[in-house]
Amino acid sequence: MTGEGLRVCSACGTIAPTERASCSQCEGSLQAPLMVSASEHPLPCARVVVEMCCGACGFFFPIDGLPDDDAVDCAHCDLHQKVGAERWTAFVRTAHEVVDLARSAHHASKFNPYRDLGTSRSSHLFEDDPKAAKLRGWISPGHPVCTRCRGPLAIAADGGALRVGCPRCARADSIDGALTYDTTQVRHYKPLVGAIGLQQRLDRKQAVVSAEGPTALHCPSCGGALSMPDAERMCRCTYCETISQVPRGRLRALGQDATKQEPWWLVFSGTSRLRDTVLAREAEWAQATRPSPELRRSGGVDHSRDDAPFERRAEVVDDSSDDPSSERRADVVAKAGLAIGILGAIAGVIAALWAILR
Repeated sequence: MTGEGLRVCSACGTIAPTERASCSQCEGSLQAPLMVSASEHPLPCARVVVEMCCGACGFFFPIDGLPDDDAVDCAHCDLHQKVGAERWTAFVRTAHEVVDLARSAHHASKFNPYRDLGTSRSSHLFEDDPKAAKLRGWISPGHPVCTRCRGPLAIAADGGALRVGCPRCARADSIDGALTYDTTQVRHYKPLVGAIGLQQRLDRKQAVVSAEGPTALHCPSCGGALSMPDAERMCRCTYCETISQVPRGRLRALGQDATKQEPWWLVFSGTSRLRDTVLAREAEWAQATRPSPELRRSGGVDHSRDDAPFERRAEVVDDSSDDPSSERRADVVAKAGLAIGILGAIAGVIAALWAILR
């Protein structure tokens, strides 16, 4: 990080650690990383992979985007269950803190708990409960990149949608387009602007699952039968060319992996509270370690600032003690010095006599 910006992988957009030669997310080379300026791209973005433990089957299943009405479906047993507003807000808040400080000039501060992001690692693991997690997610600072030219995508909030496109290619990116955001989640955490991912796309309606059978899919536009979706869960209607997505809960019935994790992006605005806390602690540290005027003039140690929270204080030895033993020690030292002086004088006289007699 240099100033207010971010060094990211040009292939996937994840933050590029300076101590790694390849991206830990996509295995792409980091020899020529992309620099994303905070002034040109002011909305902080976090690349996330999220999963939740099902309350029925006990398996973890992926969450592909902002939960609808605070609820998601298990990809293993199809149970519709609540995520929990407090749990979800804690995850979103952590994602904001991670990416906000990664883009900040204060990223390397000793008070930043995520300061090793961008140096030795690229993601932070969030767990709502480290001993028995119900919700966990991997959060990586970064910025979405164009799949064609690998440049940073331009992101702008437009009413109830995020407009995402490539300024170099003058096109909407193949995975982004115009994306909506969930107003309920924005109410839970105001700095959250929206999300970028397959589930949030306005131009990708979900395919209709027919009652004729678990694998019967129909176009949401014309009602025509759809063929099996490809690896990206997308179907193209052969009648009207509409592209739709298959609900994750139906992939298992279609013979596909319903538990495959897919990264998506959270988009924020403004700074996090943690950045304010880091700045406040830095200011407190600077104040606590600044030498007083008396100390600067004397060049000594200032023992008068005992209330400094971070200063390591030395013990002050009081040489003016009234202890009689101290006086006796001082007298012994004085007498020993006098004796050494006398012996030196005698040695000088002997040396002079010896020189005369020779």
